[in-house]
Amino acid sequence: MPSAESESNTYLQLSMLEKRIVVIDDQRSFQILIKAMLQNLGFSKITLLSSAEESRKRFQKEQFDIYLIDYNLGHGENGRQLMDYLKQQKLVPVDSVIFIISGDNSRSMVLSALESEPDDYMMKPFSQEQLRLRLLRALNRKQQLLPMLTAFQSADTEQV
Repeated sequence: MPSAESESNTYLQLSMLEKRIVVIDDQRSFQILIKAMLQNLGFSKITLLSSAEESRKRFQKEQFDIYLIDYNLGHGENGRQLMDYLKQQKLVPVDSVIFIISGDNSRSMVLSALESEPDDYMMKPFSQEQLRLRLLRALNRKQQLLPMLTAFQSADTEQV
């Protein structure tokens, strides 16, 4: 007999496939790689963007469930700055998850990325299975915290 936790994970895995994902990375090769990984995992609603500027414009009109943002976006703003902007402008739904992804493992860069409190941080390269597990864990955590996060966002201190 399946446990409540395994039933919850199965539901989450199925609902995960309906999520709208945006990948922001200035390297076309990585965009293609991660899109293939996501498609192999069953995702179909995947948007690829290549800069913070392009992302800002898009996010004025459209929201996503999963934000996969590369730390180094080439010219202009980096991924941390973009994430900070999205949070400040309340352009990210409370139940969405944000990942910062980077190929740079220098201590200063990692600490800088983590200071902005993404839902997760991943170092390139990573496997499809690592991505699946991390997405599942982050979405599960958000689902469990959603009542508190919603109350916090609406300044309902009694509910929080």
